[in-house]
Amino acid sequence: MSQLLENMIDYIKKSLTTFGNSLLRLLLVAGSNIVIARYLGPNGKGILSLFTGFISISLMIGLVGVDEANIYFISSKKASHSNIFANGIFHTGITSCFYFLIFLLLSNWLLNNPLRGLDREYLYIAIALIPFYIMNQHIRGMLLGHREVYLYNLFIILQFLLIFLMQLILIPALGILGGILAVVIAVVSQSIFGIIQAIKLGAPVKKVDFILLKKSYSFGIKSQLGIIFSFLNQRLDVFFVNYFLNPYEVGIYAIATAVAEIPWHFASSVATVLFPWIADMKKEEASKFSAAVIRNTIFFGLLMVIGLFIFGRLVITFLFGRVFADSVLLMYFLLPGILGLSITRVLGGFFQGSGRPEFGTLMVTLSFIETIVLDILLIPAIGTKGAAIASAISYITSALVGLIIFSRMTKISIFQTVLPQYQEIVKSMKILKNIKRKNL
Repeated sequence: MSQLLENMIDYIKKSLTTFGNSLLRLLLVAGSNIVIARYLGPNGKGILSLFTGFISISLMIGLVGVDEANIYFISSKKASHSNIFANGIFHTGITSCFYFLIFLLLSNWLLNNPLRGLDREYLYIAIALIPFYIMNQHIRGMLLGHREVYLYNLFIILQFLLIFLMQLILIPALGILGGILAVVIAVVSQSIFGIIQAIKLGAPVKKVDFILLKKSYSFGIKSQLGIIFSFLNQRLDVFFVNYFLNPYEVGIYAIATAVAEIPWHFASSVATVLFPWIADMKKEEASKFSAAVIRNTIFFGLLMVIGLFIFGRLVITFLFGRVFADSVLLMYFLLPGILGLSITRVLGGFFQGSGRPEFGTLMVTLSFIETIVLDILLIPAIGTKGAAIASAISYITSALVGLIIFSRMTKISIFQTVLPQYQEIVKSMKILKNIKRKNL
């Protein structure tokens, strides 16, 4: 069997494993959302979305792309695990101290503006969780850099499994506080498990490698702006909805987003595995490989989008209750954009693995600006429908810009990149048969 076929089989196996993990994660998130929806209603769901959204945005900004640099440096063998590990601990400590000071000083402003409706005690809990989230992200980067895909997936699923189980136990008894305590238990437990696994791969050195840290910041900043903008494109509208409307509408919108993003999770799984693979490939091979990945992602993503157009209403009303019926129309508005977002996610993995993360930043900058402008214009005028329309337009814009950059960078036309090929589908089926035969 050729080396290329071996690489393709290994890539597909680990992509399928990661996607399987994503599906399990989606089921656990759906379970959590059902518990929240049934016991707390739209208002409670909105408050918990503000709590987790605040942490997520803080995490994206505070990492400065160091976790992405970890993947690149380990997978390309440009830095040792032990040095990366030590630098991750140092970065976690410094960033957490900075956040504690800033957020405590800004607590009144936060609670009266983007986090209006969130109790002060919940804000303090969110701030205290930030170090655990940052360290967990560093550990994820190290595991993926080593291509420990199975362990990487186990590490991720542990958090979502514990959140679901703890919310199932605590929310009926403690309400919103139970939902928040479930997150605390899950994230702290995940940190303990992750640190143990990271030590098995190599204990951290006792000194910080500032030269490596400088390189990590240099690489990370190029990609981090794109990661932040991309993340804000997906989550900033929640805060605009809360600012212009209320937590109840946030809850309605959050359920629509959770269901509509199902196809994106497939693309995210593909891109997650693509990053370290591309970092270890030659330029021409990486370009052709990535184009094939993008084509197949679009094909399967389109099938999922069509499925949600047909069955999405049933999914929302059956799982979350008729109180969330208004989420259905919002989901329909979001779905075309989600396909664009899926393309953007895979392109981002290619740009990072190619050592050109700044292209990923350029790809999402325009759409980020679009999101802000359109949210401000549309949400006050037509409510949550405006947020959904704004997101869909910005996601499609990001995909178009990314495809243009990819085409110019690789000399592969946009049509060749996005249109599925019959021969490729047949070849993929043969590869899947080989995988099945190998596992029997």
